[in-house]
Amino acid sequence: MTAVPRHHVCILTTAFGKPFTVDGLSGWMRDAIKAALALPT
Repeated sequence: MTAVPRHHVCILTTAFGKPFTVDGLSGWMRDAIKAALALPT
């Protein structure tokens, strides 16, 4: 992680460079998990 320049104290930021809210991160994780489960095996 030292090779990646940081502009924020938080590690996970939105596409807009803002920190995730609790609800925003929950929704993002829910959507990512649903998409991963939909992949063919």
